[in-house]
Amino acid sequence: MNEYISIHTLLRCSLQVPSSSGYTALHLSVAGKDTKLARLLLAAGADPALTDGRGASALHTALSRGLEPLIGPMLSSAKLKVSPSRC
Repeated sequence: MNEYISIHTLLRCSLQVPSSSGYTALHLSVAGKDTKLARLLLAAGADPALTDGRGASALHTALSRGLEPLIGPMLSSAKLKVSPSRC
C-alpha cells in the first residue's frame, strides 16, 4: 500500500511540472483540444490555474478556444488565488 501511495504522490506532483517552455500536460491537452485527456488530467489532480511562461493558465486557454465543457470542471478543481477588488 505504501508503494501505491508513493507512486500516486509522484504522479500527482509530476502533473504540475512544466516543460522547458512552461507548459504542463494540462496546458498541452487543452491547446490540442483533447478534452478527454484534459478531463483525465483534472481527475488526476492537474491544476488548471498554473500559468505558463506568458502568464496564461490552462483555464485561459480553454476559454479562448471555446472549450465550454471543460470550464466547469476546471473551475471546480482550480486552486485559484483571488485578489480583492480595487473598485
